[in-house]
Order: sequence, then structure tokens, then C-alpha cells
Amino acid sequence: MTPDLEHGLCGFGRDGRRAYADFADELDTTPKAVQRRLDRLRRNGDITFRCDVARELAGWHTMALLWLTVPDTDLRAVGHRVASWPETRVCAAVASPANLALIVNLRSFEHLEEVLIRIATKCPGVAVTERRLVLRQVRVYGRLVDESGRYVEVSPPDPWAAEPGATTG
Repeated sequence: MTPDLEHGLCGFGRDGRRAYADFADELDTTPKAVQRRLDRLRRNGDITFRCDVARELAGWHTMALLWLTVPDTDLRAVGHRVASWPETRVCAAVASPANLALIVNLRSFEHLEEVLIRIATKCPGVAVTERRLVLRQVRVYGRLVDESGRYVEVSPPDPWAAEPGATTG
């Protein structure tokens, strides 16, 4: 990937609604060339698009990070099952004794108990080894957010930065 395209992709992270012409001006190319590049990156799975909502306004007032220990033979099935639940924000197999990381949106602190009971009843043999409540998010997908989860400022990660954790904002 060329440095100009890297820069352009970071700019796309700041505002994905920008027109191809805006990117073309920034990258000193044509809008059609930008469209072709983005289409190719999307087709190859090199980039994906996400849309998010202010969770608080959608009724999700908090989140929890759960670490589950799942028998290796059941990991795929359990992962697919819990990933399909409406509360599930992220579900990922990891190389660790607690081999499934689960982030769930919660309507309330009591809702966590419902999720834990569902895990125990729907996923026999699975143990929740650690749980952490997320009381407030300050950053979501490269966006700084206020107490209600509304966008305040863009601070997208820059995967090509020399310093780990650097941002383009």
C-alpha cells in the first residue's frame, strides 16, 4: 500500500461520508481512481465499513467484558451461539485459558445477571472466569464520545504510525 493511500484511508476514518472528489484532491488523483482503490480494498476484505449508534440513546446503558473458558471442541459452536445474541457487541476466540472474549451491551446492571444465567443454561460446560463492567466509554471506533455516547471528536487509529497507539487526529 502506498503512503498516499495510507494517508487517504486515515482520512476516510475521519469522515466516511466524504465524496470521492474530496479524497482525489487530497491524494492528487481522480475520483474514479479513488473509487477503484476503495472498491478493491473492500472486495479483498482489506477494509470494512461500520456504523454505530449512541448506545445510551438506544437503551444500552452499560457494557460488560466477559472472559469465558470453553472446551476447545465446543469453541466454534459456542462462539456462534453467543455472537447471535442481541446484546453481543464483540465475540472473539483468543489464545488463552479463558479462550472466548465476549463484550455485551447491557440495559442495566441487572441485565448482566440475565446474560450470565443464559450462558450457564444455553452453554453447558462453559465457565465465565472473569467479568468487568464498563461504566463509561470514551472512545468508540476512533471517535471520542460524550457521556451519552455521542460523537465529540475524531481520533482514528493510524495502523501505519511509527509509534504504537498513535492516532491521526
